[in-house]
Amino acid sequence: MLAQLLCSFGATLLISYGISIVSGGTIFMLFDFALAGMLLFCTTVMLVFSGLIKDFIFIFLPRKKTEDASFEKLKNAKAAVDLAVHTQLYSGVFISCVALVLLLYNYDIREYTGLNLGTVLLSLEYALLFMLVMSPVSTGLERRMLSVMAEDRDKENPRIGVGPGKQKLKGIVTYMIMILFFIAAFLFVQHTSMKNNKQIPAPLDVSSFLGLIFWGLSALLCSGSLHDFGRAFSVAAGVRKILPGEQNRLTGAVSLVMRVLMAAGGCMVITGCVAMLRNMEDKSALVPNTYVALIPLLYAPVFCLILLPVKAAVNRRAGTCGSGD
Repeated sequence: MLAQLLCSFGATLLISYGISIVSGGTIFMLFDFALAGMLLFCTTVMLVFSGLIKDFIFIFLPRKKTEDASFEKLKNAKAAVDLAVHTQLYSGVFISCVALVLLLYNYDIREYTGLNLGTVLLSLEYALLFMLVMSPVSTGLERRMLSVMAEDRDKENPRIGVGPGKQKLKGIVTYMIMILFFIAAFLFVQHTSMKNNKQIPAPLDVSSFLGLIFWGLSALLCSGSLHDFGRAFSVAAGVRKILPGEQNRLTGAVSLVMRVLMAAGGCMVITGCVAMLRNMEDKSALVPNTYVALIPLLYAPVFCLILLPVKAAVNRRAGTCGSGD
């Protein structure tokens, strides 16, 4: 667990700093020790009052002390991680709302508006970053729980069946058509919804696209779910048959990517907005920076919409396999 946590933290730190630099800010613009301390304090209090503080500390232990952990211990550790993530999110929203109300009460001090509003957004930024760090850890704990439950079956390592050729082709063509449909809908909305005389650039930002891809890939690598994610696509397309008890692992990998993409999209948007608000003196760059800042939140739902039928197809094929069809 400690290795997963360190890898996830390092990947999140590097990607978030890279996004902040690409957005026109600096690596220091995300530092606000008062907000970070408040969020950590709220999380610690919740863990102490719930009695899960020791279970949360479990994820910081080296591998030698956790490799023989029981199912109940892993379950409690996952519950502690989930509680910490939810506490961070709710606390971040609450602190942002309180700070925003105070900001509105002092709206007449215009020269501090950008800086103060940037600080308001940082509480949400920290909550999302914490979620991005902990999501691979939570999925890793879930994978270990499933391994403990099905240890004997995993040792057998049964041969993976392959579906008929027509079924393979049908599945691949279906997903290709679905992706083309999303691209066509994307271009149609762009063409019909922009009612002005100015030339607006196409909604394409390479840094945002790569940032989401890297964040999703790092989450899969840190949690050890990369193979399960690829297998989920194979099962959904009919290339492979799902194994007994494999459903939770495959859907868990897809769900992890969907959670990380949405959180990463929100995190990248907030990072771009913070960089924009802290450089409001440059009026000429205000609109382009706003445009680029909002692009990641456009990509993330599109990726999730593509992954939704994959998850549904895995569940359907698992049900078909369980019924003996």
